[in-house]
Amino acid sequence: MSSTDPSSTDLTRARAYWVRPGLLAWPADASPAAHDRTATKWRLHASRDAGLTFDSERIHSDKSYDLRLKLKGLPKSVTDAYPYLNG
Repeated sequence: MSSTDPSSTDLTRARAYWVRPGLLAWPADASPAAHDRTATKWRLHASRDAGLTFDSERIHSDKSYDLRLKLKGLPKSVTDAYPYLNG
């Protein structure tokens, strides 16, 4: 369950990098500081034709993927390849 009403979700502010198959990176400040990120269920919504929509109940997409947060951060091989993602 999200603490943000989907009808107020601003999809233009989504910030993530798909750095390799099975690994997404997004800024640590993408969730509120007081928010327990380890207890949150993260989900990536996808659309074949960029047709994501939402209403007061949910985000509508062709497919969605459950994501897991790794508190250790990105692997060194990723930050070496993409230094702007370090930190």
